Amino acid sequence: SLLDYNPQLTSLLCDMLVLSPQICDRLRRYPALFDLLLYRAFFAPIEEPDSLKKLFHEKIAKLSVELALDQIKILVRELKFRAQVQTLSFATGTDQLEASLTAIAEAAIDSVLILARSDMVRRYGEIDAEISIVALGRLGVKQLTAGSDLDLLIIYDADPDVFSKGQSKLPAASYVLRLAQTLVSWISTPTAEGTLYDVDLRLRPEGQAGAVATSINRLATYFDRDAWIWEKQALTKARPIAGDTGLSDKIQKLINSIVNHNHPKDCLVTAISDMRQRIQKQKKPASQWHLRQIVGGLTDIDLLIQAWRLQYGTLFSG
Repeated sequence: SLLDYNPQLTSLLCDMLVLSPQICDRLRRYPALFDLLLYRAFFAPIEEPDSLKKLFHEKIAKLSVELALDQIKILVRELKFRAQVQTLSFATGTDQLEASLTAIAEAAIDSVLILARSDMVRRYGEIDAEISIVALGRLGVKQLTAGSDLDLLIIYDADPDVFSKGQSKLPAASYVLRLAQTLVSWISTPTAEGTLYDVDLRLRPEGQAGAVATSINRLATYFDRDAWIWEKQALTKARPIAGDTGLSDKIQKLINSIVNHNHPKDCLVTAISDMRQRIQKQKKPASQWHLRQIVGGLTDIDLLIQAWRLQYGTLFSG
């Protein structure tokens, strides 16, 4: 009956089924999403990150952790559906879609971080430590797609001798490590309401062998002495998106100091060539139309731009 009285919705539903298998699959699993199309606000622009963060905070206020996480997942699902359908129906362009999906992810991460910190305070008490979440990759440059995972760094700043103030006391490093593990688990572990996002932490110092959370002092030392060129390239797309403002400002200054000076051209050429050979071995293009992986494709262009960013770093101020 809904479609009988709304021929425009029928046409839009056909577009979804034909043009977007991802939206089609989401509607199959969560058919109630289609009801959102009845609201006039559905095609209103998705809010900016700060407004979305406020909305998320209001929705999860006074809820238990389990209910709050489910509410965050429902909000993310509905907002992503809105953003995708707006683009599918030409109400917005792809640039706005990427910006909206990025803003949604930032708000979700910010809310889960708040929940994780509250849970740690309940279990182990307050601690004198600052925490910041740094985005890299597509999230870092605000070009998130509907299927993107989240490349994250979890950074903290604390005196190594400080302990939490609860009955069960933990040193700063252990405290933040448990907080980070909780954060990643809550973002990436599926529940009845699905999964928020897949999280990729491989760009942290020492990669998978390194700690989930890294101190800012260790981060600075690592990039000064031990980091590979490709790790510095990753920082050209890095920016803090959640956590304590003071630490986020320090991290942004550190990132700028690393990428805003000229790196030797010969070193960059060698590193880029080696990286491209590795990518070609691991991800061979499925066809000549696979524009990301073919020779001279989007991956090569992306690597080249990052290399130029490092080669001519002194031309940039931020």
